[in-house]
Amino acid sequence: MRKLLFLILIFLTIGIQSWAQSDVLRGKILDDKGESIIGATVRVKGANKGTTSDNNGNFMLNVEEGEFLIISAIGMKSIEVQADNGMVVKMQTDAKVLRETVVTALGVKKEKRALGYSVSDVKSDALQKSGEINVIEALAGKAAGAQVTSSAGTPGASSKILLRGNSTFTGNNEPLFVIDGIPVDNSTSQPVAGDYPYNENLAGVNESNRGIDINPDDIESISVLKGPAAAALYGARGGNGAIVITTKKGRKKKGIGITYNTSVEFTKVNKLPKLQSTYAQGSGGNYSTYNPGPDGIVNTADDNLGNPNSWGPRFDTSSTLHAYDNFGAFFKTGHGYTNNVAIDGGGDNSSFRLSLGNYKSDGVIPNSNYARTTINLFGESTLSPWLRIGATGNYTNGKGTRVQNGSTLAGTMLTLFRTPASFNILNWWDDKKEQPNLYYGIYDNPLFTANRNSYTDLTNRLLGNVYGVVTFTPTLSLNVKSGIDNYTTNSTQIFDLYSFGNDNSDGMGQINTSNNTYTQMYTDAILKYSEKFDDAYDFSVSLGYNNWDMKNSYGFQRGRNFSLPNLYNLSNTNELYASNSISKMQTNAIFSDVALGFYNTLYVNFTGRNEWSSTFGKNGKSFFYPKGDISFVFSELINRANNDASNVLSLGKVRVAMAKAGISPSIYSDRNYYTTPIFTDGYTNGNGFPYLGVNGYSASNVYNPGNLLPESVTGKELGVELRFWKNRFGIDFTTYNQVTNNILLSRPVSPSTGYQYVYQNSGKMQNKGIELTLDLNVIKMKNVNWNIGMTYTKNRNEVLELADGVSELSIESGFSEIGSFAIVGQPYGVFYGTRWQRDAATGKVLVDANGLPLVDPITGKIGDPNPKYLLGLSNSITVYGVNFSFLFDIRKGGDIWNGTYTRLNRMGRTEESADRERTYVIDGIFAPGTPKAGMSNDVAISALNYFSRYVGDASGTSAAENAIQDGSWVRLRSLNLSYRFDFTKYTKHIQYIETFMTARNLWLRTKYKGVDPETSLTGAGSNINGYDYFNNPGTKSFLLGLRIGL
Repeated sequence: MRKLLFLILIFLTIGIQSWAQSDVLRGKILDDKGESIIGATVRVKGANKGTTSDNNGNFMLNVEEGEFLIISAIGMKSIEVQADNGMVVKMQTDAKVLRETVVTALGVKKEKRALGYSVSDVKSDALQKSGEINVIEALAGKAAGAQVTSSAGTPGASSKILLRGNSTFTGNNEPLFVIDGIPVDNSTSQPVAGDYPYNENLAGVNESNRGIDINPDDIESISVLKGPAAAALYGARGGNGAIVITTKKGRKKKGIGITYNTSVEFTKVNKLPKLQSTYAQGSGGNYSTYNPGPDGIVNTADDNLGNPNSWGPRFDTSSTLHAYDNFGAFFKTGHGYTNNVAIDGGGDNSSFRLSLGNYKSDGVIPNSNYARTTINLFGESTLSPWLRIGATGNYTNGKGTRVQNGSTLAGTMLTLFRTPASFNILNWWDDKKEQPNLYYGIYDNPLFTANRNSYTDLTNRLLGNVYGVVTFTPTLSLNVKSGIDNYTTNSTQIFDLYSFGNDNSDGMGQINTSNNTYTQMYTDAILKYSEKFDDAYDFSVSLGYNNWDMKNSYGFQRGRNFSLPNLYNLSNTNELYASNSISKMQTNAIFSDVALGFYNTLYVNFTGRNEWSSTFGKNGKSFFYPKGDISFVFSELINRANNDASNVLSLGKVRVAMAKAGISPSIYSDRNYYTTPIFTDGYTNGNGFPYLGVNGYSASNVYNPGNLLPESVTGKELGVELRFWKNRFGIDFTTYNQVTNNILLSRPVSPSTGYQYVYQNSGKMQNKGIELTLDLNVIKMKNVNWNIGMTYTKNRNEVLELADGVSELSIESGFSEIGSFAIVGQPYGVFYGTRWQRDAATGKVLVDANGLPLVDPITGKIGDPNPKYLLGLSNSITVYGVNFSFLFDIRKGGDIWNGTYTRLNRMGRTEESADRERTYVIDGIFAPGTPKAGMSNDVAISALNYFSRYVGDASGTSAAENAIQDGSWVRLRSLNLSYRFDFTKYTKHIQYIETFMTARNLWLRTKYKGVDPETSLTGAGSNINGYDYFNNPGTKSFLLGLRIGL
C-alpha cells in the first residue's frame, strides 16, 4: 500500500507540473436531464489523445485551438463539438439503446443490456424505505434469487443472506461482500473458549454480522451478483455470488450541499407463543415451587429445587395463588433514534462527500441495546487530463448489550417461557438477602439475566481505499486501487453469582472476555484498452493483477468462581483459562476481461482468472476460473426494420452464460497438526488440557492429506429480458443450473489409521431454479406515478454425492434428537432425527397396547428447512409529492424445528395443554405384537402422557418429528408514507423537506406456533437453519422521520 501511495504521489507531482506547463481545456458533460455523465469518452478528432469524464461529469484535456472533440457515452448519441474552454456539453439519450448501467465484479460499471447473466440492482431509496439498520435485512424481498433470514428482533442481531441456495457443506455459504471495489468481511461469530466441545451457536447471544457496520444512508446502490457467471472474476471467493455495494459520492454540481435526516422508532414484539394461565406450578395437581431451605440462602445444600412444570392446581381453586402476566411485565416498548448528516461539494476538477451517522436503540427486552456511529469521507480530484485520483474512508464504532439466547439455563426466553403463571418475575431480587428469587432451583429468573448476566461488545472498524486512474490515450487506461478492512471486537460476558448459565451451572459466577482483530489488505491493478469502430463494433480488453492478504487474531480469557460479589474482573476469580489463535491467508491472481459488441445487438464477453492461494500449501497449484456469456438484443433488429416497433418493444434480449467460480479450503487444512484434546460425555463440558497442572497434545482426529482442490461451482444460466411501451412494463426471467464439485468434507475412516476422519474433496451438490422479476409503470404523468413490482425465487437443492460409502453427513452438531444433514438425494440441511414408527399402509403412528406412540429405533429425515419459493410484491404510488408504498414478503414452505413448543407442551405451559381435564386417543394403529395389532387405536391416555410424550419432548419416549412445523408466512415487510415539498422553485437555499412514516413487519400471517418464523437459533454464522429452541422473538416497529436537503 505504501508503494501505491508513493506512486500516486509521483502521479500527483507530474500532473501538477504538466498542468502548469500546458493550456488545458476544461469541460462538463451532462445528459438531457442535466445530470452528470460519468465515464464519457472525450477524444480529439483525428488525433490519438483523449480522456474520460469523472464522477461529476468533468473532464480536462490538452487541445489545440480550433480542434474538434468527439464525445460518446453508454446509452447516449455520440456528438462532435468544437473545443471551447469551460464548455458544457449536453448529450441526448439514444432512443435505440436503453441506457442502464450496473456495477459488476471488481466494481466495474457495465451497460446492463450487454450482460449475459442476471444482476439485480437495489437503489438507495429502496433501502431507506425498509426501515432497517442492517443492510442485509434491508434486502429482504427486493432481489430475486436472494433469501434473507433475520436471527431475532433484538438490537444488532445478525441477518443471513443466501444467493441461489447453499453451495458447500461445511464452509461459508454466504456471498462475498464488496464495497467500492474492495472485498470486506461480513462474518458472524460467537466468542468461544478453546476447550469448549460443542456448537457454540446453540447458545450464547444474538451476535451481529459485520455487514451491520455499514450505514445504509451512505449507500448509493447494491448490485446482487447471483451466480458464478456474475462473480467468476472473484475466483475462489466467488462461488456463492457477491453483494457489490457502491457508496455515495460527491455532489455533481458546484457548491456545497447538505442533507440531513432524523427519525424515531417505536418497537414492539410481533409474535409470541400462546401460553396458558389456568394452572399453577407443580405436578399432579399439587403446587410445588423453589424453597431455599432452612438457611434461607439460595444455592446451598438444603435447597428444595421445586418442580419447574405447570401441572399444578387450577388458580380458581386456590385463594393464595394468582396468575401473572409475565410477558406484559417483561417486554417493553423499544426505541430507536437515527440521525444522519452529509455535506458534499464539487468543482470543475474535484468533488467530496463527508457524512456522519448515529443510531441508538434499546430493545423490547430490558437492558438490550445497540448503538452505531459512522463517519464516511470521499474525495476525488482530476489533477490533469490524464490523471484522476480519489479515496474513500469509513469509520464505524458499534457497541451493544446483547441478549442471552437458546439452550442455556440463563437463556432469556428459556427461563421466561418456562416460568409458571403463578410466579411473579418482577419479584426477581431480594434486597435484604442480596440474592435472587427463583421458581426453580437451577433456572435463572429472566429479569435476573437481563440485569445481572450482561454481555457487552465494542467494535471499531476502518474501511477504505485509494485509487488512481491514468488515461494514456482515449483507448488505453490504467486503474490502480488499494484498500483495507480492519476491525477489532472486544466482548465481555458476565454470569453473576447465583446464575446457572455459567459453564458448570453451579451459580459460582464466571467472566469471559474476548478480543478479535481482523485485517485485510487488497490491491488490484487493471489495464484496459477499449475501442469503438463507428457505430458498428465495440471492443475492450482488460488485464489485471490482484493481491489479497488476510490476518485474524483471536484471544479468549475466562475466570470462574467469583471471590467477591459485584466485582466483575478476572482477578476476582480463582480458576483462570486462556486460549488464542492466529490465522493468515494470501491469494494472488491475474485476470482478463474481453468484451465484444456488434451493432448494439450482439455482445460477447469472456473472463478468466488464474489464482494462487496459500490455503493449498506452499507448493500448491494455481487454479483457473473461466466465464463466457452472450447477450443478444433482438429488439434492435426489429426496430431497425420498423422504427415504430420501439414504441411497443423497448427491449428484447436473450442471454446465456457459463462459468466456473470457486470456494477455497479452510485455512491450514493442507497439513496435519497436534491439538489440545477434549474428552466429554456429550452432556457436560468434560475435561481437557491443561489437566491437574499438566499440559498435553494429541494428533487431531482429522487427517489432512493435502493436495486439495478448490470446490468448483459450475453454473449455466439462460435468461430473457423484455420491456414494453417505452419501458412501462418489464419482465426479467432466469433459469439456472449450478453444480458444486469437489466439495470438501471430513469422511469417516477406519480407527486403525489413528484418525476418525480424512479431509478431502469428495462431495457434489446441485442448485437449480428460476427467478422472475416484473415491474409495471401503471401511471406515468407529471405529478402522478404508480409502479408495481414483483420478485419470485424458486430454488431446488440436491446433494448428489458424498464420499464413497457415505450416504449422510452431519453439517454441524445440533441436539441429541435432531440434526441437520447432507444426505444423498435430499436437499442440503434437511432435519434428520427421531421419528415415530408408522403403519406402512396408512402412514399412521404405531402405538403400543397402552395407546402410547412408539419411537422408531432408526432415525430419518423428518423435515426440510428450505422454502419452496419466495415472493416479493411491491407497490409505490406518488401523487403531487405524496408517496405511498408497501412491500409484501411471502415465503412458502421451509420447516422449522420448534423445540420450544414441544418442551412447553411437556411442561404444561402451552395454551393447548390447558385442556387437560380429559383423556386423549392418538389417531394411530396398534403395532405388530400387540393384542389388537393392525386395528385402529381406541385406548385413551392421560393429558399428561399426551402432552409429554406425543406432542412433547419426553426423553427417550418422544420423537423429534413432533416439533416440525411449517414456517410459511405472508408478511407486510414494510409500509411507507411520505410527502416531499420541493423548494427549488422558491429559493436557492432549500431543495426539499420530506416527512415520512415507515411501519416494519406491521402484519404477519403464519401457522407457526412459536415466535416470528423468520428466526434462527444459530444465527448468520452457521450453515444450519430452521432451529427454534427458545429463540428471542421478532419485532414490529413504527418509525417517524424528517429529511432535509439544502
